[in-house]
Amino acid sequence: MPQRIYERALFQPLLGPLEREAMQILWSGGELSVRDVMQRLPAKRAYTTVMTTVVRLFRKGLLKRRAEDRKFLYSPRLTREQWQQKAASAATARFLATPDTPRDLLVSCLLAALRQSDDAVLRRHPRKSSRPRGFPRVQTPF
Repeated sequence: MPQRIYERALFQPLLGPLEREAMQILWSGGELSVRDVMQRLPAKRAYTTVMTTVVRLFRKGLLKRRAEDRKFLYSPRLTREQWQQKAASAATARFLATPDTPRDLLVSCLLAALRQSDDAVLRRHPRKSSRPRGFPRVQTPF
């Protein structure tokens, strides 16, 4: 795969639901066949559906593969952290490449998204405060 096509595919941060599940399995499982991925999916899927998804991930440049006997074994090209870094960098670069886009808009949108995400996590996983007793709660200016 030529380098330019690989990089363009690599910076596509959005993956479909099944693609995300397959990548999670491959990141945690190492080198796997399509059947291995299929068997580890939480919901039952047809072999051909999983095969199509894994091949698409390969063509997007997210996976590498090697032939073994009569099957291919797939493994991630990047770690989860590397992928997240590349996806975040690509999204930021695309935003900043838009003419006359105020930089403070990017920062405010990012803070709002983080706030919503953190609030959702806290609602799902309530726990006691980690601050010592007697210390006041600090309010952030945002």
